[in-house]
Amino acid sequence: MNGYDETTLPRAVAAYGPYRIEYRVLRRVGELNDKTGELQGYLAQLLDGEPVPMTWVSGRIAGARIALIDLYAELTLLAELLGEQPCADAHNMVITYENILRGLEKDVKKIEHDRACRYGAPAGPAPDTYQYDKREVLDMVCTMAARKAAEKEKEEPHGTV
Repeated sequence: MNGYDETTLPRAVAAYGPYRIEYRVLRRVGELNDKTGELQGYLAQLLDGEPVPMTWVSGRIAGARIALIDLYAELTLLAELLGEQPCADAHNMVITYENILRGLEKDVKKIEHDRACRYGAPAGPAPDTYQYDKREVLDMVCTMAARKAAEKEKEEPHGTV
């Protein structure tokens, strides 16, 4: 027994009413936006090269996951209020998640295969290694050249007084 049945949602709609249900959905959307907004800020700081404690990032990820589940439950209640055929089972969410992971696996296999065909590298990366794409290699080469030029500039100052 999962603690609810097919009458739970209609009874909840009758008990809460439209105003309260809409408020609950708006609140959950706000909570999700809060967590994802903070996460977005931290990720931007990381991309800018600023130090961000990983505990902050992982905390926002966990908070966003929880807020997403809360929002899913409230949207199910809103669907019942609007007369849609809601599914109170979380299996729809699990099936969708598994389909996304299957698609991700398919995309990763395609990327690995394309890299193997393009660069003559093995289809899968060797353990504990990272394969760089052309943009990343070019960026590394440019950075190393700029550092070398800066070192050379320090060694040979222009003009003496």
